[in-house]
Amino acid sequence: MAIKPNTIFEFWTVDEVAECMDGIGDDLYKSLWNKAEQRDPVSELWGLFTREEQLELNKTAKIFQA
Repeated sequence: MAIKPNTIFEFWTVDEVAECMDGIGDDLYKSLWNKAEQRDPVSELWGLFTREEQLELNKTAKIFQA
């Protein structure tokens, strides 16, 4: 089953997520920065993240929005 990105990721770039959202793990942080040169919203790069990274991103976004 495909994981859909949280709607916040339609507006946030990978570098913004890496630096502005609390709770990003070290491995996900590195993964985000490895994609930073693309400067696209996370939702447009969603397929480049592993399933585990997608789950972590959505979990972190939910906590951030609370």
